[in-house]
This record gives sequence, C-alpha cells and structure tokens, in this order.
Amino acid sequence: MKKKLTIKLGLALAGLSAILSGSALAEMQIDTHGGLKVWDPCNPCYWFCLNGRLELDEVYYSGTYRDRAGNYPTSGNIRLARLAFKGGVGECLNYNLTLDFGRTQSLWDRNTGQLLTGTGNAGPYQHGLSLIEEAWLAYTGLWECTRFRFGQFTPLATMDDYTNYGTDNSQMFLESALATRAFSVPSYVDTDSRSRKGFGIIADAQICDIFTVAGTVYQPAHGAPNTYGDPGRSDRWGGALRVTFAPIHDCDRVFHLGALARYQDLNHTLAGAPILNTLFFTTPEVVGRNYIGNPRNVSANTTYDPDLLNTGALRAKGYGHYAGEFLGICGPITFQAEYHQTSVRRQNDSTVQFRGGHGQLGYVLTGESRCYNFADGTLGGIRPCGPWGAWEIVARYSALTLNNKNVFGGYGGNATLGLNWYVNDNIRVAFNYIRATFQPTGLIAGTPVNPTPIKRRLDIFAGRLQIIF
Repeated sequence: MKKKLTIKLGLALAGLSAILSGSALAEMQIDTHGGLKVWDPCNPCYWFCLNGRLELDEVYYSGTYRDRAGNYPTSGNIRLARLAFKGGVGECLNYNLTLDFGRTQSLWDRNTGQLLTGTGNAGPYQHGLSLIEEAWLAYTGLWECTRFRFGQFTPLATMDDYTNYGTDNSQMFLESALATRAFSVPSYVDTDSRSRKGFGIIADAQICDIFTVAGTVYQPAHGAPNTYGDPGRSDRWGGALRVTFAPIHDCDRVFHLGALARYQDLNHTLAGAPILNTLFFTTPEVVGRNYIGNPRNVSANTTYDPDLLNTGALRAKGYGHYAGEFLGICGPITFQAEYHQTSVRRQNDSTVQFRGGHGQLGYVLTGESRCYNFADGTLGGIRPCGPWGAWEIVARYSALTLNNKNVFGGYGGNATLGLNWYVNDNIRVAFNYIRATFQPTGLIAGTPVNPTPIKRRLDIFAGRLQIIF
C-alpha cells in the first residue's frame, strides 16, 4: 500500500511539474521575423536567436578563351551557407557563434606549396567545409553605449566589407569592390578571401549620438608559412581603429563619414627561404566555382597567378592599411564611396604602396529607403512595403592598382550594373552585369612575367538567390 501511494504521489508531482513547465513555456515569446528568437518577457536578459543566410549563384563568363582561361569557367556555386547562434546569458552578457557550411578549399601542402594530389594547373578541391566564422562573448555593462567582445570575430573593416558578414540582406552587389576584396583583413590565404578572422579583443562605443569609435587588437587565424603565423612560430599581431561621423541618421536620410586605420605585423622571412603565398590579390567582382583564393600556379619560384591581379610573394615586415568612406541616403537614393591605400614595409625597409577605390549608386524604384545601423556605422537592407516586394537598380565603378616600384601585380577596373528584387524581408534575387578590364602581370623572382601585359576584358553575367532567416 505504501509503495502504491509513493508511486501515485510521484505521478502527481510529475504532472504538476509538467503543468508548471507548460505554463512557463506558454509565457515565452517567440518571434520568427528574420530568424527564430525566443525570450522570456519576465527575464529578457536570457534569450536565444537562430539566424541563417544561404546564397546560390550562377555565373556566366563571356570572352575569348585567353581572357577566360582556367579561372573563369561558367559555373554554379553555393556562395554561402551560414548559421548564426546568438543569445543573452545575463544582464550584460551575450554571445555569437557563427558557422559557415559552404566553404570550398583547395588541397595545398603548407610546407612545399605543391598540390597534395592531382596534376596540372587546376588543383583538387575539398567541398562542404564547416568553418567557425565568429565565436565571441560580449560585455556591455561597463559604460553606457559601449561593448567589449572577446574571442574570434571579424576585425574592423570598412562599410563595403561589413556587408560580407552577418545574416542580413544589406549587400547592394553580389560581391565587394576590387580594393575591398584585395585588402580585406588577413588570415586564411588558402581559402575564400572572405574567411578572414582574428582572435583577440574588440571594443566599440557611441558618442553623443553622432560619433562611433571602435578599436581592436587581434591575431589573424593561421595563414601560410612565413606570413601571419604557422605552427612553428608565434602568430603575428594586428590592430585597427575605426571612427565614424554621422550627424544625420534619420529613418530615410543619412550622412556618414568614416575612417579606418589598420596595421598588420608579418613574420620576417629568412633570406633564401621560399615564400609560398601572395600578399594581396583579387578577381573580378564575382566568385565562380573554381576560384577560391589560391594562386593557380604555386611553387617556391612561381608564387603568382597570371590571370589575377596579384602582388606575388613579398618579403615584408608589415603593412598599414588606410581607408576613407562616405555614405549618403536620401529617401530611395543611396550613394556610397571608399578609397583604400596600403603601404607595405619590406625587409630592406623600403616601402611599396597600392591603392584603389569605388563609387556606387542605388535607387529603389518602389520608393523604400535603405536602413542604416548607427551603432556599427554600417549600411542596412531594404524592407519591402508593397505586395510585389521592392525593386532596386544599382551601378558601381571600382579600380585597383597593385603596381609600384618593382612589384607588378597588375591593375584593373570593374563597371557593374545590377538589379535587386527584395521579394520580402527574407528573400532577395539579384542580377549583376560586370564589365571587367584588367592587365595582370605576375612575378617570378621579382621579374614581371608579362613586361607588356595585354589588356584583358570579360563580360560577366551573374545571378543570385539569397535567403535569410
């Protein structure tokens, strides 16, 4: 009898617990607009949010075989497949863990620079890699409107570069401009150029609702030997400072000026030792199936790709990167421009400088205005108002030169026209036409491969289906 009573009492307590937990669950708030967010209104410091971003691209290259060569095949591409897990774990603490499942990596030997398998110029590829994009803990309780983040994060970048990260639809074009892509924050030289993170600490603050200031000290993720870090040597340090000024940032009017300064230390390569990777490089403003960030020909003596804008390997102590940015929004019109300059200090204490920039214009045909995030000083997306979504036309011209003194990285310019259809808050369909003109050279032991390079032209048509959730 006592045993039966104990069982019944246990069942009753279990039922009461289920009722109470069900009641607590009923009080939880769930929002599926732009992601899955769950929080308790009685204790909003604890919350969880799941976001994602998927990009499916199709790229068509038009030109002679000489112009297209092996790096520019007409192809389809899963450009991005990203999941972000965010949450709050206290009154002033929150976290971010972002994973990318869509990476593609070529299989190069880190020590010799040679292909691990396969022959010829086209290297083998490993598809479907999962990489940790961001993993940090933030504290916001020291001063008002300040935040400190520790862990792996996207180091400070210009406005054009920021659109590559996160899980929103703020991009005006399929890819960033030439100079942005070439001078992006370093780390994984042997993977996609957008997978460039740092590990350290970053702090940002808002001042008087007009200024934002952010600073960071970080170590880039492991790159190729003799550059940012390798298993046999200490990782190099980098630091950056970004300041923005936005005296006007209303719902449909924005005036923004920004400046970025970044210094990156490099490993000092021993005399006579081979350098197996390039320092700065880029493709036209689209990414097809085959190009994933590697020089197509890699060995101790040929660290260049004759089909890309590419500085080749440089023996350098470090480099400084400086950029200025402007953004103006007036209703449906958005204008954004940036200028970039990089100064590389070589081991003989001489310097070489590379520069580039772009200007771009967008007009929303359906009348909506782009958003602006003052806290981060970044450009936002478009929220359609009508049942047929929002339509935007965009245009951009960008230029980059990687030629200076005895470095012959080439120069080029891209003219891009685009059409964006924001079906709703979560789906974007984009089309870009790119007229790419460039004169690549490349180096072998400091000598240009093509002393009188032929100007090459590509007509590129690209489309993207982008889904955010």
